Amino acid sequence: MIFKALDGSTFSLEILGYEFPENNCDIYSLNWLMLRVVAKDAEQVVVWDTVEQYMDTYGAYYLHIWLTQIANRNLIPLHIRTGWIDELYFDVLEITESVSLSIKCRYCRFIDGHLVTIRSHFNYKIDLQDFKAAVEQWQSDIEKFPTRVNLYGSTLFL
Repeated sequence: MIFKALDGSTFSLEILGYEFPENNCDIYSLNWLMLRVVAKDAEQVVVWDTVEQYMDTYGAYYLHIWLTQIANRNLIPLHIRTGWIDELYFDVLEITESVSLSIKCRYCRFIDGHLVTIRSHFNYKIDLQDFKAAVEQWQSDIEKFPTRVNLYGSTLFL
């Protein structure tokens, strides 16, 4: 899924696969997905590029439901948080003929023996039709990676 802002900047979220594709992990890790997150400025210079297990299949599905509501101009007053230590926060500020989307990224790494938190914050104004196209792409992406073990029941709530 790629969000293309009116100023030319982009934010992409790509599912690379399951974190443990061979099912050789504990039951609680079976649904975790590896994602690549890339943010580029208006000149297409990469300002953020990381590969992490930001969300599981439930989170990916929930993100799709939320983004679909936004694409249908239903401003839901909450944000989506993904991951445990590494996180993406999605927040919509306004919906008109465009969507004002705020995305905050955070990840933690051990650097020289110290746990360091790295943060970045991006704001995008995205044409509503382009936003809808990105949401459709996300739906296509998540359908390739179904939930492998049901840990939470069969109903998700917004």
